[in-house]
Amino acid sequence: GLRWEQATEAPLSAVPSPPPAGSQQVFEPFEVASGKVAESLYGKDEPPLVLLGFRPTEALKPHLNVKPATFLEPSETAAGSTVAARALVESMAAKGRIALARFRRQGAAQLVALLPQRRESDPRDPAVTKLPCGFHLVYLPFANAVRKPELPPTLEPGAFSAPQLEATRRLVQHLTL
Repeated sequence: GLRWEQATEAPLSAVPSPPPAGSQQVFEPFEVASGKVAESLYGKDEPPLVLLGFRPTEALKPHLNVKPATFLEPSETAAGSTVAARALVESMAAKGRIALARFRRQGAAQLVALLPQRRESDPRDPAVTKLPCGFHLVYLPFANAVRKPELPPTLEPGAFSAPQLEATRRLVQHLTL
């Protein structure tokens, strides 16, 4: 994919416009630590992720997933943030909970579920991380975006004649899969 890099401490007005959706974005550590990246993407008024509440894990239905999930891994941008994120992951996983949140990216708000993932080490070498600690950000539809398709009317047992049923049986017997 495309890489978007800023190697010097240039003012944000000198940073090129964001790359197309789906391309890889690479930021320098000083940009992330200063908060300028989040400010340029989301604005100063509102944080990008707003916690709405917690639900049981069973409430997350697979058919409500509207696009591929994103994995959020904690980083030490603020002192103690990694420890707090790991504690939240452990607590949510132990209680069987997910978090519901509003995620705002480039102006568009999206309802998301934060599905916790505990850290898993390689059994042969505990120092090697097999799965990192973090959250899967699962994009959910808003209530007005969930469609309920109209189903055709159910067929009554006596709706077909005997010749129709016999013809259907012969057709099914001759099918090869």
